[in-house]
Amino acid sequence: VCLSPDGAYVLCCDLGLDTVFVYDRDLHPVSRAAVPAGYGVRHLVFAPGGRYFWAVNELIPSVSTFSWESGRAVCLRTDLLPRYGGGNPTAAAIRLDADDDRLYVSVRGEDRLFAFRTHGADLLPDGNFSCGGSGPRDFAICGGYLVSTNENSGTVTVLDKQNGSVRDTLPLRSPLCVLEELV
Repeated sequence: VCLSPDGAYVLCCDLGLDTVFVYDRDLHPVSRAAVPAGYGVRHLVFAPGGRYFWAVNELIPSVSTFSWESGRAVCLRTDLLPRYGGGNPTAAAIRLDADDDRLYVSVRGEDRLFAFRTHGADLLPDGNFSCGGSGPRDFAICGGYLVSTNENSGTVTVLDKQNGSVRDTLPLRSPLCVLEELV
């Protein structure tokens, strides 16, 4: 769940219904927008300026691009993420680094973070790298670093956000999320 950039709407991702629901601040339904059936929309992030947002889909690792205007979301397209290994990968988190126009997505099973350059609503692949563990459930952008909580390996890994090199690893049993401190 997140607020629209103007704070007037609440957006809720429903993984089971493959739909982003939009409510006003009193939680009255305003609109909805669907991703492809069976993809499982999980989390979203708005582009600077608020005209677009991107949502990560968990069950079929992908990113859906939406247009946004006055409480109305429209799914423009859905792009699959590359596959590197076998098994059953699932996407988890999505974050935008507005300072350098980069969007990041974590994928469990692949144990990777994918980077994209943003240009308006367009996403341009900009590499990917290991999360430094297994099962990257969540991550945060902290200055020049990405901090990944790797649930399955029981680690929190600090990575250089430009090249993915591991800077430090902290053992922590089943870490699920990381929060940025607001100063």
